[in-house]
Amino acid sequence: MDEIRIYDATTHVGYGFPKESLEQALKWEPHAIVAQGTSTDPGPFYLGSGTSYTEDANVKRDLKLIISSAKSLGIPFICSVGGAGADIHVEKVLKLVDEISREENLKLRIAVISGEIDKHWLKDKITSGVSTRKLVNVERFNETLTIKDVDDSIRIVAQMGYEPIVKALDMDVDGVLTGRALDLSLIAALPLKYGFDKGLTFHMAKILECGALAAEPGSGS
Repeated sequence: MDEIRIYDATTHVGYGFPKESLEQALKWEPHAIVAQGTSTDPGPFYLGSGTSYTEDANVKRDLKLIISSAKSLGIPFICSVGGAGADIHVEKVLKLVDEISREENLKLRIAVISGEIDKHWLKDKITSGVSTRKLVNVERFNETLTIKDVDDSIRIVAQMGYEPIVKALDMDVDGVLTGRALDLSLIAALPLKYGFDKGLTFHMAKILECGALAAEPGSGS
């Protein structure tokens, strides 16, 4: 394969996009449809409370278009879902996907990748001497992650890279749904699976990460 086409459907699952944009993109025969549906932009409240910052109806509408289109073309869909991206958020979206599969009469084989970190596992790592430094200059944060930090957290997610997504794509699935993930990883996974240059792939992914916002004029579609 010397060319690969990735369609990034929207800035965020649940924010919406014109159906006409989807129809136009499908004419270009993409090899995958991707969309980010997780973010830290709204802050930590939704992670701690287990709630979503997008309406279920809007998420379902976007995923129905993405999943049904990908299935009809025989290409994978790759989406992070759930907003904050913990297991509780992903499980809510999986219920919506179940509804979609019934309504559209779709038989789907989907790989689901958790983005949540087990607190006991994390504390064992800290106890064994693994040091995780803070990445943002916030004074109230400790310089490195502590046992107390973990205990005080209701749930913890990590921003996964492309590696688990590539492994999932190797499992002959119709699509991949993840918890909290790096936006670029969703776009980069399929090209990297097929051996495309890593630097070029991530440059493309950075441009595409928010859909058509990189276009002139920019838009969410």
